[in-house]
Amino acid sequence: MSRIKWFLSLTIIFAALFFTSCDSLFDDPPESEDNEYLVSNEQLFIISELEIDYIYAYFATLYPEAAAIQQKADVGVKVYKITYKTHFKGEEKIASGLVCIPIGKGPFPVLSYQNGTNTLHSNAPSVNPNYELYKFLETVASTGFVLAIPDYLGFGETEDMFHPYLDKEATVNAVADMLLAVKELTSEGNLNVKLSGDLYIAGYSMGGWATLQVQKEIEEGNILSGEFSLKASACGAGPYNLFFINSHIMGLSSYPMPYFLGFMVDSYIRTGDIQILMPIFLKNLMPPGCPVCSMAQKMVNR
Repeated sequence: MSRIKWFLSLTIIFAALFFTSCDSLFDDPPESEDNEYLVSNEQLFIISELEIDYIYAYFATLYPEAAAIQQKADVGVKVYKITYKTHFKGEEKIASGLVCIPIGKGPFPVLSYQNGTNTLHSNAPSVNPNYELYKFLETVASTGFVLAIPDYLGFGETEDMFHPYLDKEATVNAVADMLLAVKELTSEGNLNVKLSGDLYIAGYSMGGWATLQVQKEIEEGNILSGEFSLKASACGAGPYNLFFINSHIMGLSSYPMPYFLGFMVDSYIRTGDIQILMPIFLKNLMPPGCPVCSMAQKMVNR
């Protein structure tokens, strides 16, 4: 047999073994009928330990700090899309998100990551799980966390409705209810993955704001009481004080990303919050004679 034929035969054998082993790692959908929050799950793909090691090796060339994470990332990861029940303005919604589970015995803590401002349906976590940021986050599960990444309302399964941007109630519900769905997904009647009960939350930009809102509700005993023990939160670059942020922006002579303001005003008009906030917004943030103020006031008075 020539060396080329031998190499091709060996490649085919290894490929067959690889895909056979991967198929054995795919789970059937849960059969439990006792789920209160979890509606469905779909295993999207598996990230192998070898691929994860390669990803971290690449990131370590850009960010040397990633090498410390690479040392802890030592198992493969199963990536799922789930749908779950949540509520908005008293109406039940079927929301969605990504769940990443390390391949191992556990018990594992849960990490919930709240992503930043998104304006594209095609870039929701469960719609585009191979997006660079989400792909990196998925590999974090290899360090021993069950990772949850909610789409938020207005994206994924709920893309037919508007996104309640920077709306506390909708955001907190979407995160908390997904965590309860993750607990059901990993339960004995479903995937049978052991959880430690510890919870970590993190987010950036709008996700930083969302993370602090979730932390506040947990600390006040309004959500997840008795379900998880919050151990730490990490928040970055969030608009934590919206009135201060808006005042600062409106005082600038130019602003490179004005769509943030339109996104927020549209959200508050649709949720009804703008009726409370608009008089303060118009009085304190907008200059006299501003055409945007006049148009917004007409919308409020309709």
